[in-house]
Amino acid sequence: MGFISQLSEKLEAQKIYDGMLGKYETRFKVEGLEYAFLATSVGGNYDDNTEWMLEFENIKSHRIGVGDGDKKVIAAFKEAVGQWVKERNPHCFYTYGSHIEPIQKIIEAVKKVAKGYNLDDSTADVKYEDGSIKEGNPVGKIKWTKMVQEDDLTSEDKANTKMDKNEEVFDVYEEPQDIKTDKAHMSGTSKSDKLDKNEGSYDVKEDFAKFKAEKLNESDKEE
Repeated sequence: MGFISQLSEKLEAQKIYDGMLGKYETRFKVEGLEYAFLATSVGGNYDDNTEWMLEFENIKSHRIGVGDGDKKVIAAFKEAVGQWVKERNPHCFYTYGSHIEPIQKIIEAVKKVAKGYNLDDSTADVKYEDGSIKEGNPVGKIKWTKMVQEDDLTSEDKANTKMDKNEEVFDVYEEPQDIKTDKAHMSGTSKSDKLDKNEGSYDVKEDFAKFKAEKLNESDKEE
């Protein structure tokens, strides 16, 4: 087997191996420069709940620099990520912010194609109700998590949801006020106890005396 054929087989085997490990790479050229969008699963596999880390790279410099801000480059990365999201349908993925403007533009483009995901962006400023502002971390983590749809809920999840709603009802339930007990119907409290006078009722003392007499009679017969 020729060297080229062997190399081809090895590269194909590596491609399959990388796929099993949860790696994804798309390469494209813009104005003669080659770029790559890379997604690597944190768990090293294709499990539905695994996290993916996104990276953007200029193949020559192995990074994205200030010279990579061409609109065509940004658009190409946007399309590459969009295709990956559609193909892989990941549960969640993340990347990191940067002080470099081209990376910031790429991330903003990714936000536009990652529809149906909750965004947790630590690079963004947070404004509180009192008017104070917490500044974001420019190099912080930016995470997209897939939103759970109603159809995705299992019967067990739905049952738990219904139970939670019932618990809320119980929480707001108020006990009735001024509960009055009818003493005439309280068992074993007085001679006027109506329950003791009902049909089928019994007197503890009478029953015990009857039981004792029966036992004495039985003992007399045995003798």
